[in-house]
Amino acid sequence: MKKSLFLILIIITITLARDNSTTDTTQNILNDFDNEDIATIDEPIFGIKGERYSFSKSKRLLALKIYPRHQKTFYSECKYIISNKKLIPIHRSCGFHYRKNKIRSKRIEWEHIVPAWHFGHQLKCWQKGGRKTCRQTNTKFKQMEADMHNLVPAIGEINGDRSNFKYGMIEGEKRVYGKVNMEIDFNSKRAEPRDSVFGDIARTYFYMRDRYGLKISKSQEKMFIAWNNLDPVSNWEKKKNQLVKKIQGDENLYITNYRKMEQLGSTKEATSFKDIKEELYKKYGNILNKLSPTFAGTILIILTIIVWYKRQKMAQNNKTFTKK
Repeated sequence: MKKSLFLILIIITITLARDNSTTDTTQNILNDFDNEDIATIDEPIFGIKGERYSFSKSKRLLALKIYPRHQKTFYSECKYIISNKKLIPIHRSCGFHYRKNKIRSKRIEWEHIVPAWHFGHQLKCWQKGGRKTCRQTNTKFKQMEADMHNLVPAIGEINGDRSNFKYGMIEGEKRVYGKVNMEIDFNSKRAEPRDSVFGDIARTYFYMRDRYGLKISKSQEKMFIAWNNLDPVSNWEKKKNQLVKKIQGDENLYITNYRKMEQLGSTKEATSFKDIKEELYKKYGNILNKLSPTFAGTILIILTIIVWYKRQKMAQNNKTFTKK
């Protein structure tokens, strides 16, 4: 009996030693079942055909249509490859070293810059059954969860550690992921990314605010305005914005019409026929003025009708899912 107990204790000790602590071992087991955010190119059995908004569909489109020419993670700039239909990070390309969760560090996951908890937890469906229930019953949540403007590739462990923490500044600059410049304070529940994505994050929050009525605290708004000004739009940000627009049908105007700001206004698109016409003339006036007045006028009217129709249709779709 004593020998059996002794052997059991040895086995438990060896098992726990592999992952530093009981908490880490448990977390790794749980993470192995936490597959919602995993980046793969597998076509899901459910959730693609006949469904307009699908997180599964967005993950596949991001991997195959948006990121093939920019296979780098958002927080660490780690390169990644596609192997056996999974996205695998190359740790040595960015000097990454896992903190505790070795299993999750070996895969790419799709990170919501604005966490699903942030835009979901106040909905009735979330209070009834969390993210899964909202995905099954709430069209507005499904659209927000699947919005590709808000999704970026991240090493799984960093995605898991960031959780639903707010972004902010952390004193000390403690590095726990090797050379990767990403700090997470678990006590204050705060995450500080590298400063070269400050603006990307700010403009995503601004877009989500305008698109879905997301609430941003005054302190966060002030910080994001500063981040937007410190980190202007990059070439990849512009490229991704247009690639998403081609597939999803809308763009992040804080990227398209980038400017430094003192306070947060709104960049909502014009919807009246007159305002759209004026907007298009300002944008294409130099070209139109080179044409004959009659021909230029006809072209402008046709363009205005097309843009007006698309924006009316989008506005109607927004009203529909907002009511649900």
